[in-house]
Amino acid sequence: MYKLLLLPIIGLITLIFFTWSAFSLDAVFFNKLLVCAFILVLVFIGRLRASK
Repeated sequence: MYKLLLLPIIGLITLIFFTWSAFSLDAVFFNKLLVCAFILVLVFIGRLRASK
């Protein structure tokens, strides 16, 4: 169970870091990064619900 959750959690932490750095540096691609982050969070929640 923990092995299945470890990789998505590391991925979400990395995504949060990139989103935060793009926001703090006023990056041009910030709006596209937010859309990708939203889609990945939905996939992560779907995987959590399917694994229970």
